[in-house]
Amino acid sequence: MSRNRASTFRRNRMAGLAAAVMGMVCLAAASAEAAPGGGPVSRYTRLSDSSCTAFGTPPAEESVEIFGERCPGLGQHRVWLLYGEGMYLRVGFGRISNVSGMFNAERPQNWPIEWRGAMRGGRFVPYAVILRLRQPHQSTGGDLVVFQLIGDGGSCIIARIPPGPRQNSLARTNADRLLTGRVDCLEESAPID
Repeated sequence: MSRNRASTFRRNRMAGLAAAVMGMVCLAAASAEAAPGGGPVSRYTRLSDSSCTAFGTPPAEESVEIFGERCPGLGQHRVWLLYGEGMYLRVGFGRISNVSGMFNAERPQNWPIEWRGAMRGGRFVPYAVILRLRQPHQSTGGDLVVFQLIGDGGSCIIARIPPGPRQNSLARTNADRLLTGRVDCLEESAPID
């Protein structure tokens, strides 16, 4: 190889290497920009009956057969279940006892729960919960119900996504609306002490 050809080869090789390095730097900067403070991510837990403990019934509902359970959730957020008449279930999430909705009490033994959140300071911070629940007289399938974790330590329902081909992505999209601002509750929660 002549001296000129070798010199040209080295220059082209160095230019290619410099372009590759610049491309990687630009890609890293774009990735950091695309998810400031961490974009939406999901964490999953499973609710098992054996991990729950019973708690008292609210005075306003003593005349109805009521059974409440407090279950581990994710971090400081608990799962609150209130069963009525052996057929109905109300559900809530958070540090304080609360429940929303009216659902069919039949559920899987190891109930999957999707916690939607973002990474902040290297820590997962949830802002919503997605849970499959059936309406009181629905025997199969089920809606994906999106609960917002609210500032007072409770939760409320912000969306119910009926069964369909894009049910999971629609539920996550509704949960992620919380990142862009305030989302009104469809159903307020009620405290249970």
